[in-house]
Amino acid sequence: KGLIAVTAQYCEPNLYRVVLECDELKFTSRQTEVTTLLLKGLSYGSISDNMHLSSHTVNDHIKNIYQKLGVHNRNELLPSLLLSRPVIQ
Repeated sequence: KGLIAVTAQYCEPNLYRVVLECDELKFTSRQTEVTTLLLKGLSYGSISDNMHLSSHTVNDHIKNIYQKLGVHNRNELLPSLLLSRPVIQ
């Protein structure tokens, strides 16, 4: 009979890595929550509704998050957070 090989590799879920990186960057709890909701694809309005915040407050959080990371939009957000932390293997 033939042999079968199985390889297992540890992989951190992206959301967990994002939260760790937000903590490293000294994000406030609100900034971390907004970041995770942005990465889940929620619109600014949905984030506002979900967090029970005004749209102006959400925009301020997002502006501050982007400023801390040196990014300009949502598309740059995830790579910026994931590429700065090495993958644990």
